[in-house]
Amino acid sequence: MSDWGALGDHVFKIRQGPNSENLKMGVDYAQHARIGRKPTQQATAQRLQEMELSVLFHATNGPVSATIEALRKSMDEYEILDLIHGEQPGTGFFAGQWVITDMQVENFERVPGGAVYSAEVKIQLKEWAKREGLEVSKRRPPPAVKPKPKAEIKGEGYK
Repeated sequence: MSDWGALGDHVFKIRQGPNSENLKMGVDYAQHARIGRKPTQQATAQRLQEMELSVLFHATNGPVSATIEALRKSMDEYEILDLIHGEQPGTGFFAGQWVITDMQVENFERVPGGAVYSAEVKIQLKEWAKREGLEVSKRRPPPAVKPKPKAEIKGEGYK
């Protein structure tokens, strides 16, 4: 079965790839008060991007509880994780570095005896802005992986 991609050392197969992937981005503005007039605004910086992955883990791809625990360990240990879409040589995109900020596990399906057969996991990610001197994930993108291009917004009212 081919890979959907990876978050650090956590590789997602096509069958257990995200059911949904939502990306949030924005910019911040400083507001400056002016006497007798409306305040002005000044752009200060881009916000860190946020992403939510909703993934259905299934026992046919490995032990569900162990997979969830491995993701939780990455979150609890504040790991900086490389996000790669597509692991196949020549088709992967390096989508930056992220940290897991929240996880929510829903819709447990258990087999007799109590083992988890499947579960949906919502993983909240926040973009990691690299700072000098910090060690990041030891996992490196495959040699054929290319940086993901920034999205361009075209249309009336946009620069």
